Amino acid sequence: EFDFFQYGQVVGEALKDHIVGGSDQCLTLVQNGTIALANYINSNNSFSGLPQSLQPCTSNVLDSTLDLSTYYSSIFGNFQGVVQYNLEGSSPTVAQLCETITNQTEPLAALAAATALFEDNISACVQSSFQDDYIDAYLSNTSFSAPDCNLDCSSDRQWIYQSCNSFGFFQTTTSAGVQTPFSAFDIVNVTTAGIAVCAAAFGDNTYSGPHRAGDDSSLASNEKFGARYFLTANVTFVNGNLDPWHSLSIVNASDPFYEAGGAQQVTSPSVDIVEINGTAHCRDMYAPNAFQAIGINDTTPVIWAHARISENIKRYLS
Repeated sequence: EFDFFQYGQVVGEALKDHIVGGSDQCLTLVQNGTIALANYINSNNSFSGLPQSLQPCTSNVLDSTLDLSTYYSSIFGNFQGVVQYNLEGSSPTVAQLCETITNQTEPLAALAAATALFEDNISACVQSSFQDDYIDAYLSNTSFSAPDCNLDCSSDRQWIYQSCNSFGFFQTTTSAGVQTPFSAFDIVNVTTAGIAVCAAAFGDNTYSGPHRAGDDSSLASNEKFGARYFLTANVTFVNGNLDPWHSLSIVNASDPFYEAGGAQQVTSPSVDIVEINGTAHCRDMYAPNAFQAIGINDTTPVIWAHARISENIKRYLS
């Protein structure tokens, strides 16, 4: 999907989900905080007067659409990371983030307090340079990481190359007729968060999006791999229902993101859908009790999912 606006929608679902420590108050404060921030910047054409944690790290942000988009993306990105990796060893969790937010009563102050959680004392500001903070920092290095890099290996350029050419997945804050908690940051769209990134990273000023199918009805990758048309045997689709990526996957018909993006879901009877309530990205892939040492116990849905997957694998191998 070129315009992956559903990502922000799932972030909103997580911020209000009581199972993981979210609340309606948390979601409302975030949404109203982003509106207040965008309105302040648009009305004053300045960041002067905003809390320190919401100050951009560069001084000429308003002179560049791409820098302003990077500024908003950085704030959006903080919430993205928390939700995608909630309860998987990183901090803060959704519960900790929402506690910080709901300790404030004024939306802009709540957004500032949340943003401050991700800044150290040395650089208490929001990254805002499209070229320096994004392109140069993550995408310009064409060298491979060393063979022994382990978890420090860099794959940002490779990932973005695939995004530009094949599958898109550009995480925007809004789309026509769609509301997310970050819709006020409407400058974060497929032009600034997708097309401009691909053009700058790979030097292609003619870039307009991932390869299209021959009749231009869909992305070529969906036509080639079948999108959600999955007639095969012995496959288990596993997703956490608070993982933003599950919104593009094969999920239960009761899920709010069933067939999101328009691709019809068709599966064979032997395809098993395992949707884990209240969990985030790839939670099933961690060993049982993987985070117990840091005080995060496996939930009942995680225990159920591990057992279900194990049963399926035994059946496949038999």
